Amino acid sequence: MSRHLLSGGNNTLHSEQIRAEIQRFESVHPCIYQIYDLLNLLPDGCHAISEQIREQIVSVEGMFSILLLE
Repeated sequence: MSRHLLSGGNNTLHSEQIRAEIQRFESVHPCIYQIYDLLNLLPDGCHAISEQIREQIVSVEGMFSILLLE
């Protein structure tokens, strides 16, 4: 979401964009939990790759948070 789009003070547009981002996040959130569950099933020998995947998931979750704050 671009700050330029919001510079005109159009609160309705801003609210609609926020709602759209929330809906997008809510649509993928169950999949994110599934990934965490699958990672918990990996054997101990896969700890390094499991942690790398977890870090990437946290990064994706963080991006949604950043988008909602803009």
